[in-house]
Order: sequence, then C-alpha cells, then structure tokens
Amino acid sequence: MKQPELGKKILKLRLAKGLTQVELAEKCNLNLRTIQRIESSAVTPRSQTIKLIFCCLDYDIYGSSSKRSNILDKSARRIQIGLELLFKYFKELINLKKHTMKKVIFLVIAFMVLGFFLANAKNDAQQESSKIIGTWKIISNKVGNGETVMASESSPSLKLITQSHFTWIRYNADTQLIEGSAGGRYIFEGDSYIEILDFGSLEMKGYLGTKSTFKVLFDGNKMTISGNLSSGLKVEQVWEKVK
Repeated sequence: MKQPELGKKILKLRLAKGLTQVELAEKCNLNLRTIQRIESSAVTPRSQTIKLIFCCLDYDIYGSSSKRSNILDKSARRIQIGLELLFKYFKELINLKKHTMKKVIFLVIAFMVLGFFLANAKNDAQQESSKIIGTWKIISNKVGNGETVMASESSPSLKLITQSHFTWIRYNADTQLIEGSAGGRYIFEGDSYIEILDFGSLEMKGYLGTKSTFKVLFDGNKMTISGNLSSGLKVEQVWEKVK
C-alpha cells in the first residue's frame, strides 16, 4: 500500500478505534510527529513501521495474502513456471485431433503439473512462517555487556509461540508455581522479530503496551534472539525448541 492510500487507511482505522494521534503514537511506541506525517501522506514509512501500526490497530496486513514478502518472488516464479507449462499442455491439447483419450491424458497431466507448483509455492510460505511457531525453553541469557549465563534449572522459562501471539512464563521447578508471565502479539518477517506486550503478571504492569525489537537466527532446533527490550536493555538469548 502506497501513499496517500496508506495515510487514509491508518486514519480510518484509528478513528474506528476511537484513538487520538497521541494515543496511537503511545500504543505503537512511536513519535507523535511520525503518526502525523504518515496520516497526512507527507512521508512513506518503512515496512516494519507500517506492520507495527497495523498490528496495534488490530488490522491484518496479510489478510489478502498468506505469503511473506521475503519469499514472494520465489513463490511467484514457481507459479509462473506452472502456468507456462499449463499453457504448453493446452496448446498440445488443441493440436491433437486423433484420439480423445490422449486429450484427456494431456488435460490431467496439465492440472497435475499446475497443482504441484502451486502446492510448492504454498509450502514455502507456510514453512517460512512456521519456523518460529512452537514451545521454546531458554538455554542461555546475556544482558548488556555482561557474561552469558546459562538458564536456571530450578526456575526455567518457557515461551509458547502460535501463529499470531506469544506467551512467556517462568516457573518454579519444585513447586510448579508460575513466578512470572507475559504475552501478546508479535511480528515476524525475515530475521526481524518484534514482541508487543499486551498482558502480564503484576510485576509486568509498567511494560504493558510496549514493544521489544530483536534479530532472530535459527540453527537446527535452536533460536537466537538479540536486540533491545522495551526498557532499552540489550539482551541476547538462546532458546531451544522442545515441542
């Protein structure tokens, strides 16, 4: 979506939510001037900023497409190849004048080929988005310029990530009681991972509505996230997929 349509869309969604520009800026953790310039079509924001604003307005930016932008070219190319082959088979079909059965066979093969390429394109999109989905257990944590600390076995942390939300909990391994929890929405694209805190236990009260921005790297069943918490604190964490 380009300007001025983008600014008009954000303005319409904001008014539908009953939010002022100040409230939207606070919710997205953005500068008020940024929101004003976007809505007035004076500037075109980065794609990550657009996704964040739409997410805070509960608007599904992927509503018309299930594919991530970083694999669109690959998927589109596969579909194009499939369509080219389909056209070729139909051309052969038109030229056949001898046997009806041959026409039927060519038609079946044509649709099988197209189905194969469409299925592969869809699988690419699903595999890209599903890498982060699952239950993760923290292995190590590094805060600021400090040393990397291995996770405590007596007080482990788990993170459950679904297709649209995440939930984090820390619990006591002996009593099985939850010591802390938080969760909300997230944006995952390429190596960018943003968490938006929507709920949490009592000690997380001051962080509700804030966002943490990370870079994510996958290595087998391990995920390394590095970046800044909403407080500005720099962290680097290694998580292992357990389910």
